[in-house]
Amino acid sequence: WSYTTDVFGPTRSAAAFAESPLGIFFYFLPKKMWGAIAKESNAYRVEGIPAVAKAQRDKQLQAQLRDPVKSVQPLEVLEEKLRKVKPIQAHEFFT
Repeated sequence: WSYTTDVFGPTRSAAAFAESPLGIFFYFLPKKMWGAIAKESNAYRVEGIPAVAKAQRDKQLQAQLRDPVKSVQPLEVLEEKLRKVKPIQAHEFFT
C-alpha cells in the first residue's frame, strides 16, 4: 500500500452528491437519524397546534371585520383539522 500510487478521492456515490452542500449533508447524515428528526418534527408540530389554530382564527376574525359575510370557524374545529394532518415519516425524506 502506497500513498503515492494508490487511487484516492471521493467515492462515486459521494461524488454524485457533491454538486451542492445540501447534497453532501443528505449523503453523510445517518439514515437512523432521520427517524429521530421525523419524531421531533412531529412533536414540534403537535405542540404548536393551539398557537397555529389561534393565529388562523385571528386571521379569520380580521377577514370578517373587513367582510361580515366571511365565516369564522371555532377554535376546536381548527385544532381538529390541524391534528388530522398526517405525521412526517422518515422514509419521506428519501423520496
